[in-house]
Amino acid sequence: MQVAFTQVAYISGFKLFVYEGARKGGMAPQEITLQVSNDNITFEDHESFTLQNVNQSVVTLDEPAFGRYVRLVVKSNYGHNAIVIGELEYYGKFVQGQIDLSEPTPLDPNAITCASIYAETPNASDGVYYLEPSSLHKGNGFNAYCDMTNLDGGWTLVANHKDAQDSLATKNFVEPTELGVLTDDKWQSVLTSMQIGIMTVDENNKVAFISKKKLQRSLCVKISDVASLSYPVVPYDTAYLWHDEVSGCSSTGLDYSYISLSTQYTSRADAYLTVGASLYQHATKFDIWPYINTRYSGAEQDQLRIYVK
Repeated sequence: MQVAFTQVAYISGFKLFVYEGARKGGMAPQEITLQVSNDNITFEDHESFTLQNVNQSVVTLDEPAFGRYVRLVVKSNYGHNAIVIGELEYYGKFVQGQIDLSEPTPLDPNAITCASIYAETPNASDGVYYLEPSSLHKGNGFNAYCDMTNLDGGWTLVANHKDAQDSLATKNFVEPTELGVLTDDKWQSVLTSMQIGIMTVDENNKVAFISKKKLQRSLCVKISDVASLSYPVVPYDTAYLWHDEVSGCSSTGLDYSYISLSTQYTSRADAYLTVGASLYQHATKFDIWPYINTRYSGAEQDQLRIYVK
């Protein structure tokens, strides 16, 4: 069963209805896979589900799906030769503006990044290295700290932030032992060379990771929207390095995800407090999430080192 939209859709879930006679006759879907495409030619499996033999199934996706074409592939039912679906509703909204649906571009062969250094020298150790993130910056390189240990190495440190700070101090060089963020020119230089995504490491050495694809497919604050780490985007009351949300961009309800770079405490009418360096995941999940609390990291950490690769 396939649906064609007039523009890219952000799908967060769906509801499937089966008539009682079909359900009793074993015709209700059991094993299904949601697939998405942007050209109606190449479809990718997004997520698979096992449905119960009931009249109505409401499914929330673990990760939102993006695409102009969406279809459900039914792989099995409850015993009948025929498969029957009475009604199908998708939940989500249309994406406004531009959204990056492309795969990562090839790394500039002339670039000198933490990732390229690690690729050439896999036994390289953590430390300071000279970088020229693209050929456009030839001769205008700078020193940066590289994490060559976590998640296959090759990560560039761009920010080291902690709760309840008055400001985000800009630095030509960010160290793991001192708070601060890269200057705007260096941040943009590292950002343009990003291939993989963002890794965070907290004061307890817990590592989280989110892919570039998710960082760019945000409906609120895409990573490319952030021109300055010292003045991040503040759509409501929290400064974000990245922010995704299904309904609006006010960080309300249970459908938002973010990387916070806030300073001091911020409050709003419902007395909710947001502070400092923290991660949140609802609709869009981090690819690696090390915290016991499955939604919010702030109860278990106060400081985050933020790396780009």
